[in-house]
Amino acid sequence: MTRRVYFPLSIITALLSAALLSAVLTHAGEAGAPPGLPDSPSLVLYTVDTTGDTLVNTGCQSAAVACTLRGALALANNLGAASVIQFDASLNGTVIALSNTLYMTGGQTSIAGNGSVLTLIDAATSLPAFSIGSSSNKILNVSIFGDGASGGSFQDGVVILSGGGNLIQNSSLYNLGGNGVTIQIASGNVLNNNRIGTFREGGVISTSCAQPNHRWGVLLSSPNNTLSDNTIGCNLFDGILIGPVSNNELYGNYIGVTYPYTRIANSGNGVQLVSANGNKIGKAGSAPNVIARNGQNNIQLAGPNTHGNLIQNNYIGTAPLGGSSVTLVNYLNGIAIEGGAHDNIIGGDLVAQFNTIDGHPDSGIYINNSPGNQVLGNGVTFNYGNGVLLEGITTTGTLISGTFIHDGGYFFNNGGGGIRERNGAGHNVWSHLQVFHNRRIGIDKDPTVNAPDAPYPVVRSAIRNGALITVSGGASPSGFLAPTVVELYSMIPNPNGFFDGYFFLGSTVADNGGNWTLAVPSAYGDCFMAFQTHSNFLVSTSSEFGPTNCRVVLPLIMK
Repeated sequence: MTRRVYFPLSIITALLSAALLSAVLTHAGEAGAPPGLPDSPSLVLYTVDTTGDTLVNTGCQSAAVACTLRGALALANNLGAASVIQFDASLNGTVIALSNTLYMTGGQTSIAGNGSVLTLIDAATSLPAFSIGSSSNKILNVSIFGDGASGGSFQDGVVILSGGGNLIQNSSLYNLGGNGVTIQIASGNVLNNNRIGTFREGGVISTSCAQPNHRWGVLLSSPNNTLSDNTIGCNLFDGILIGPVSNNELYGNYIGVTYPYTRIANSGNGVQLVSANGNKIGKAGSAPNVIARNGQNNIQLAGPNTHGNLIQNNYIGTAPLGGSSVTLVNYLNGIAIEGGAHDNIIGGDLVAQFNTIDGHPDSGIYINNSPGNQVLGNGVTFNYGNGVLLEGITTTGTLISGTFIHDGGYFFNNGGGGIRERNGAGHNVWSHLQVFHNRRIGIDKDPTVNAPDAPYPVVRSAIRNGALITVSGGASPSGFLAPTVVELYSMIPNPNGFFDGYFFLGSTVADNGGNWTLAVPSAYGDCFMAFQTHSNFLVSTSSEFGPTNCRVVLPLIMK
């Protein structure tokens, strides 16, 4: 009698337990549900029924001899067809202690634990538990752990070296000396609904961080991979490090927190991109990432080769709560863009692309010596420092803008300024904002290094005429191919004793004498403020808000 049998898919369906079927037959795109069996008219089924770690192939071919995981995998690697390795129920909660790495080289092999009762696999010291060098493999419903710091930096849970289209799902990877998952070269892999750096205990994700991974949660250095619906925390480096690669997607992940928002901080950044381009941190139309409470920045983009990345539809430093959000305790900045990272986009033109960025002791968004980045239509609130801080002489060409529907670009209730330039930053542009109720002024330019940026528009009169008010004032004169655009805002008092531009009412272009006029609905009151953006052949520069027409308030007050 043999233990290796070729069955049609219909018979395998009858043989597998309900728990295994739910783990193996459900579509991969559904959160928490592993994908289906390979599309093959027949499959090979191996059942592991011992915790031994020998490489005796007859162990899976004879009923008289036990079937080990290593033996079953060796057979699957040489099979040349799709196979499923499952675990006998007698192994539930037991540990398979590995003496060496398990190699998946044949492709189309599914290792499927028994549903919610995870099979425990103990990685060998200084070696990864699994090394995948082929395509279309699946690791489902297993728990992979190591020896902590004594396991060594090469003790990873899973290393995907080559191939592609592999899936790791509903598994726990923790207490490893190295990384939870390392993906190199191979593309098109999916990590879905895993615990990386922590594990499930009694049906609940552990928040003790007593058994962290000692390097990165996920080290991603290949393109076109997807990380969705994972909980990634307690790792001693970053939760996720991406680079130098492109076109990866992260959505629906909890990074640094678990639901409902208990801290499981990664000691470094939540997500870090280095020499990475074209990646998506968050995705409109998908579940948002919740990235909060990490030991450094929640998201960091670094280096001159980091460009063209999108950060959209995330809760950063905060978390959704009903139809609102709850602010959490964080460290450093929400998003930090540094070291020349350029042409990245935070947010977007659609509400579904906005980020909510709250609760950081430094700034919601920090851009240092990095040009050409865009901040579009985000909610940046309740940060203890600035909403957006621009620093360094090469921080130029930044665009901070709303969505042209009067509800984007919120920067309010921050402990510093709403938007602040310092240490040489200049020639940046903002438009269509709401900037109010910050501890310092809404827009605060560096007075020591931005002399060309210093002019701001002045509101001279506001005359009612029926349903309209005609507002007039002065600004920097427009020139040939060098317009000065004035944006007019309603005024709101700030609790700290000055006034803020609150609601965008419209824009106009000053004439060559610097005069401008704009008619707005009278429903917005009689008090106004404005800032200007002056352009020439090379650069554009936006100003601070000028004084309100209702009271003379110098824009340098409260700096």
